[in-house]
Amino acid sequence: MKKIISIMLCVGMLLSFAACGGNGAENGQQTADNTAAPTEAPTPGPTAVPTADPTLTPDPLAGYDAHDYGILRSFFELTDENGITNGEKCFNDYDPDDPATWTGGTNNTDRCIIWNASGKLRGINLRSSGDEPVRLTGRLEFSSLDKLEAVFVWNIVFEEFAAEDLPAFGSRSNNTDIQLPFVEGEAILRGGYIDRIYLRSASHVRCELTGEAESNVSNLPCFTIDITVDGGGYAGVVAFSDENYYVVRLSAEPKDGARFIGWFNAAGELISAEADFELTDPATGTFPAGSPAEFICTARFE
Repeated sequence: MKKIISIMLCVGMLLSFAACGGNGAENGQQTADNTAAPTEAPTPGPTAVPTADPTLTPDPLAGYDAHDYGILRSFFELTDENGITNGEKCFNDYDPDDPATWTGGTNNTDRCIIWNASGKLRGINLRSSGDEPVRLTGRLEFSSLDKLEAVFVWNIVFEEFAAEDLPAFGSRSNNTDIQLPFVEGEAILRGGYIDRIYLRSASHVRCELTGEAESNVSNLPCFTIDITVDGGGYAGVVAFSDENYYVVRLSAEPKDGARFIGWFNAAGELISAEADFELTDPATGTFPAGSPAEFICTARFE
């Protein structure tokens, strides 16, 4: 009987060991060598993508020369008696702080400000196809814009205008172009050489070409025209070049209800009754023998 009891106790102990300790590693227990059982590596989660800082926005003035931008901005921000700025009159979506909006107009999509690769002002193109001209406020002063080559304005009236001794006027290869037919006040233009000029004022025009320019042409035009306007009209100088000649003429246009009388010299003598009066010979591009170097005259309207 004692043997039977001993055998039963041994069997019970073996069963207890198998249930509790024989496979402890699979149940997260320590193994016989007392080392931690390996566990499955965690699956990495998605990497967060950095987002742009919403407080950082592109600078609209990047790429524009600060001086040239400032000159134009100051002019475009001038207001008339109704509080309307020049910029609003010129461009559909005008924003003074964003030069990219200085393009297109209410009735002419060709309106634009032209910049070179360095962000300097290279040209201005402002045209209006409306029945009434667009009137801008203040003096347009271009004398410090050292890369300016061309100004083309049509059916837009300025109060005053000045462009003097710009570097672009010192080279014939730049195709410099100044066309402002309607300036109410003083209009001043000075340069070594300018390919095309169309400058008229209702008050006073002074156009001076010094003939000082980089060119392979020996006889660049050199002249000064000083015109005072008397009465209701616009008068000034028109000049243009070709390969073979350079034409210079006086040009007058009466305002509504007025009539052009003629061109008069400093002594009050009538020079010509023609609104467009040639000073140079179109065939030779030279002034007639004995012509003065400075033409001082008055355009009279009634």
